[in-house]
Amino acid sequence: MTPTHIMVGTDFSRGAEAALDAAVMLAERAGARVTLIHVHDPMVLLPAPGEGEKVSLDHLLHVEEDLRRTLERVRLDRLGSVKDAQVELVIRSSPSHAMAERAAELGVDLIVVATHGRTGLAHFFIGSVAERTVRLAPCPVLVVPVAD
Repeated sequence: MTPTHIMVGTDFSRGAEAALDAAVMLAERAGARVTLIHVHDPMVLLPAPGEGEKVSLDHLLHVEEDLRRTLERVRLDRLGSVKDAQVELVIRSSPSHAMAERAAELGVDLIVVATHGRTGLAHFFIGSVAERTVRLAPCPVLVVPVAD
């Protein structure tokens, strides 16, 4: 199978950079387009009840705008060799669900994500976005392992 549309998930980590490198290499070879996606959950910015100050709507909007600028900068810096590259910021609490849904909506035929290789209790409590994406995706998922 030669992909025509590759989605690559990013959390702007070192692992996400490795996934992006793999996606770019595949896209260049296949002539595929790339959608770089970041899923943002604004709820993580809110303090727990009774803790700290309230976060203003202006602050939340500022964070989203910063994320959009960062995505665009990554597109310009890292996806210049891809003929058709776009970025998406999705506001949702679950990265794996958001990527699976957007992949189906956009007709993506390959998703590329990184895994941080958590094991034991960290994996049990945190889970794995990559693992959930593999289970939910409407297409194949390439998981790029990253050593910590």
